[in-house]
Amino acid sequence: MFRRTVISLLMAAVLTGPVAWADYATTMVSGISQASYTNYLDNFLYTHTGDDRGYGPEHDLARDAIYNEFANFGLQTSLDPFQYSGGTYHNVVGVLGGDSRPDDLYVIGAHYDSVNNPGADDNASGVAGMLEIARVAAACDFDATLVFIAFDREEQGLYGSTSWVAENAGRQIRGMISMDMIGYDPGGNNRAHLYSTSASDNLRLAMQDALLRHGGISADMPANIPYSDHAPFENAGFPATLLIEYDWGSNPYYHKMADSVDTVGYINYEYATRMTSGVAGWVAAEGGAHATPEPGTLLLVAIGVPVLAGFRRRRAA
Repeated sequence: MFRRTVISLLMAAVLTGPVAWADYATTMVSGISQASYTNYLDNFLYTHTGDDRGYGPEHDLARDAIYNEFANFGLQTSLDPFQYSGGTYHNVVGVLGGDSRPDDLYVIGAHYDSVNNPGADDNASGVAGMLEIARVAAACDFDATLVFIAFDREEQGLYGSTSWVAENAGRQIRGMISMDMIGYDPGGNNRAHLYSTSASDNLRLAMQDALLRHGGISADMPANIPYSDHAPFENAGFPATLLIEYDWGSNPYYHKMADSVDTVGYINYEYATRMTSGVAGWVAAEGGAHATPEPGTLLLVAIGVPVLAGFRRRRAA
């Protein structure tokens, strides 16, 4: 009886343990929080009336806030400099190294500059989503390497992303998502666009599935518009897509001072969190998210495999 009990316990640890970790995408997505997303958008990224992340003082303050959050998450954090119009600007980069496929890179990007306004939707909404995904991902382990990038000078012509891609053109970038304007959904329709060329259709289909599965967002795949940070990646031959709200073209506050969290009824925080959850699901699936088992479980597994093998040999004899 004792031997049977031991065998049952070991089999439970060895055989059922991994099953509990199998759908880690769902586990990771469950950590995405609307309250946390809202806090980032409202309190970290200088999105209130009068703020200016174009060339105002809030630009550098937002850059530093993003850097500090990446560092607080434990990511390998750096400022990536590039030149624009005689000045030096910086992308903010946070890297979470992979375990078994560290050379495979998945990039989650969002630009933090604005058009001389608070830029609550364009594009603090995307940056807040990226920060929220990084926060949750930092508590997980991944097979592949995740690279979170807050790009600068997108509004002047994709200068930050173009520079980063040129510096990293020889690396194995397996997929890139540009989160750009994800907070405006006045009708509450939970729809989105995924823009890219047909060369990135496999990525778009995976992202489309993740948005619906994990965020309840229906996304279509129209013809490409190469005006966000996905474009330099595609131009270099890497799969990439732009995730953007469905109604971005009719946003009445686009590139205006009223693109602010103080504009009543403007930002749909639930919708933005759903969009973020969809991207988190894609990151978990593509990056190979997995749980790290507790030391006790690892010990049971280490003991259990040879013990079970010994029992089986004796029975066979």
